[in-house]
Amino acid sequence: MGGGPFPHSSVCPRGFRPRGSEEPAGTQHPMEEVMKALFDPEKIERDLRILEREYSLTETRTVLFNLVIFANREELAPIEENLLIPLLGKRAARIIRISLGHSGETSVSVSARCAPDREEKGVCFQEILIENGSDDAGVAPGSWSAFLIRDLPVYVLWHTPLPEADSIGPLSFAREQADKFLLDGEYFLQKDLPLKDYIQRVRKQLIDAGVQVSDFTWERIRPLRIFTAQVFDQKALMDLLPHVISLEVSGPSPLSRFYYSTWVRCVLEEEGRKLEVVSRQADTVQVVFRFRDTSDPLVWRVDSEGMGRAFFGTEEVLARPLKFPSDGAILLEQVDIPIADPLYRRVLEGL
Repeated sequence: MGGGPFPHSSVCPRGFRPRGSEEPAGTQHPMEEVMKALFDPEKIERDLRILEREYSLTETRTVLFNLVIFANREELAPIEENLLIPLLGKRAARIIRISLGHSGETSVSVSARCAPDREEKGVCFQEILIENGSDDAGVAPGSWSAFLIRDLPVYVLWHTPLPEADSIGPLSFAREQADKFLLDGEYFLQKDLPLKDYIQRVRKQLIDAGVQVSDFTWERIRPLRIFTAQVFDQKALMDLLPHVISLEVSGPSPLSRFYYSTWVRCVLEEEGRKLEVVSRQADTVQVVFRFRDTSDPLVWRVDSEGMGRAFFGTEEVLARPLKFPSDGAILLEQVDIPIADPLYRRVLEGL
């Protein structure tokens, strides 16, 4: 390779199949032999080191964490575009992608790609792709976990259905290894999982099991929560906060409306105040607070230019640009700290 920037699309795959796959068709191998051949950490580490040297012309940054991705094969491309490419060049990582829904045998391949940081040091992804076949060797206990870098945080991006009941399977094995699970609630609702069922499964399968959990949908509404706090931080409105009696939340995302209204309810009901909540489907975000002893509502909305505008009665009391994070920016924040937002857990536990 020549000098200059390292393109994020540069990938050099090296494939592995179970030893003996060249033998005549019909030859049978015990599962333990297949597992040993596929999941050979020494061979994988050796090839990753070779690839990393090939793709970085300079000194490389130390890997900071493991990121394990469970997703159906057709969903890996958007994960690559929205999450991994924005992370490349910012954090060095061991990335293990477990691609689900393949027929035939499980296969394992490795690749590496690097991009220079501001100090011209290589920031590399060490990537392992496991295509889980009909033998399910790719999700078996001790399979992908053999490739984790020990003593580094393990983040699991779970982008496949959450089981309804607790059982021995890929999720339970992943829980044992993970420091934190990363979910996108919008993904599950788009797959026709009812909102109530999604919340119950997150609580039962992860929260109640003592697992740290972050939801991209919760993180996306952070600007709305910050703007709300800024509105009530004004003296005249701060005095009205104890008198809130109802909340109406409108917007396009049922889960975002749920998270926002539950957050407000938890904050107010901690102080013994009951709150009536109404959630409405709409194209744009609008929030209405109503108060005891006054007919003037507090209304704030997000306009077409991304400005948050709050009105008390007819008077505009606050106007601020809202900076909504990209999914890549959210992932960058999440991998920098192994614990989840305790406020998110309080919201789920407070239901």
